[in-house]
Amino acid sequence: MATETEDLTAVALPRMGTLTQRQQRGQDCVWCGITLGAGGVVDLGPRRYRRGDWVT
Repeated sequence: MATETEDLTAVALPRMGTLTQRQQRGQDCVWCGITLGAGGVVDLGPRRYRRGDWVT
């Protein structure tokens, strides 16, 4: 699980194409899809995403 490591940016996330918009925005969990509430979540940090020739 994500909270078992100190370097959360090293945690592999599911591919962007498999995530819903709510998961991409951090409203829902990227692994199970439940709606997240304030206080019980862990910020996994910004991620670079390659889409075609563009990196965001």
